[in-house]
Amino acid sequence: METNQLSLLPFYEGWRSYNQRLIAAIAPLTAGQLALRATPQHWTIRMYVTHIVASRAWWFHVRMGQGGDDMTPYELWALDVCEAEIDPA
Repeated sequence: METNQLSLLPFYEGWRSYNQRLIAAIAPLTAGQLALRATPQHWTIRMYVTHIVASRAWWFHVRMGQGGDDMTPYELWALDVCEAEIDPA
């Protein structure tokens, strides 16, 4: 029986560039800019950034089995922030 293995390499192609662009876009923002919302119903920019970081931490720790228990507080903090829609300012 022949098995096909799927590779994640195409998914991660350009990942470094994406990360650098994300950092470059967020780093110069002021606290006031991070608190902006597109509409009152949308999250702040800070909450979207928190969501991105939390998702990456979760994938790294839970899905990939990397990192230790020291990752858990960050994951839980970010989950609480996003679930409760609390701005982590």
